Amino acid sequence: MKSVTLDNKIKGDMSPWILRKFGVKESYLEPRTGKYSNNYGTVLVKSMWWPGSYVFYHQERTLFIYCGDGQKHEQDTYFPINPPVMMNERQERKVCDEPNPTEAWLKAKADANAKAPVEDDN
Repeated sequence: MKSVTLDNKIKGDMSPWILRKFGVKESYLEPRTGKYSNNYGTVLVKSMWWPGSYVFYHQERTLFIYCGDGQKHEQDTYFPINPPVMMNERQERKVCDEPNPTEAWLKAKADANAKAPVEDDN
């Protein structure tokens, strides 16, 4: 692993890391032992290459949180464009009536009945 000071700078010649200290800045003297205790401050390390990536250090514990969108900070930003607007469909011109199978069957049956010879019951 390399030192964070060797990381490439981001756009605008900015440092790729931001370090902040919060809380107590000094250590406390333990009255019983006469030694200095742990520092109760917190250190925050924020990545500028991965916006939303934070590392916290507090009392010998490390916590990593990522609240980003999964996009790395790039020199050339990417802005997706919208697709072209779709044309509306043209009105369909009616050439002839749509066939209806039920009507066609009824018409064929009526025609067949009209052509069939009439039988006498005598």
